Amino acid sequence: MADDASPVCSTCGLTATTEAEVTHARLTWSSGLERGRRTWTCERCARENLRGIEGKLDSQWW
Repeated sequence: MADDASPVCSTCGLTATTEAEVTHARLTWSSGLERGRRTWTCERCARENLRGIEGKLDSQWW
């Protein structure tokens, strides 16, 4: 994902569309690398799947 692209939650599909939402998402969403690809997880999904994220499980498991 390019640095100027809007983050999209890889779990629920929520998209940050406005400049303010993109800035907020980059500060509060969880980002990671899966198979060489940047992924984003919104705040809600990150809270719901915290154990799986911290356990470094593939997102398919949570």
